[in-house]
Amino acid sequence: MARTGFMRIAAWALAFGAFALAAAADEADIARFKKANERLAADIEAAEKADTQPPMLSDPATAQEVRDAYDERFIDSLTMESLPAANEAIAIAVKAYGKYATFKIQNANLASLSITDAARMRQNYARFEGEIAMASAFFLNCGARIIEEGQKYLKNVPQDRREAGREGALMMRQGLTKMLRGAVLLQAELTGRPGRLLVLDAVIKHLEIYAAALDPESRKAVIETIDLVLVTAKFDDDIKDKLLQIRNAMARTDCTDFCAL
Repeated sequence: MARTGFMRIAAWALAFGAFALAAAADEADIARFKKANERLAADIEAAEKADTQPPMLSDPATAQEVRDAYDERFIDSLTMESLPAANEAIAIAVKAYGKYATFKIQNANLASLSITDAARMRQNYARFEGEIAMASAFFLNCGARIIEEGQKYLKNVPQDRREAGREGALMMRQGLTKMLRGAVLLQAELTGRPGRLLVLDAVIKHLEIYAAALDPESRKAVIETIDLVLVTAKFDDDIKDKLLQIRNAMARTDCTDFCAL
């Protein structure tokens, strides 16, 4: 859910505004990011076929490879102008991220997972908790950046692009809602405090941006997901407090600027 949500946000930005602007990306940052994720995806696939360990943060020999794939310097290069050049690299990064959750699973369709594959996926969340949490936090930070850039563009959008703006904003809200619900649901899959905190702190870091961008109905969906997770999983008090902090921010009922489109 988090992965598809982020890709919806990226697609919104591309469909709505980026076509109208000259590409002015930091090509070196984007090329480095793309290459790092191509390597990570290929190495995870190779490890899966060879039945060996994929790149992991706990392995000194491969930890830097994982960090390079989610290097936050890439986020600094993201603007509405750079998204067309960055989109392919982002898609590769999302693919690499997903390979940790589906490692050694032949049919990764969540709607039709066998009991065996569902158990293996839970094992993967535990085994690759650090990698999944790092990637999730990265995409949360990345999504916030894209939303901020989109809001800047919307303030000066030409009149003849208003309808596209409304359609784009809807796509963005749908993607953001999925991403935030995915981050909350991930709290039930991750069992370690460091991973849970890394993801929650990424949400809280951009909480005002997220809450302001969503409409009341979307915020309600996030609240319902938080309520579900709180009654179905056990958390330390500080984790609960962070979930409730997110819930409280989503309880706002105003709808202006980006939300009102």
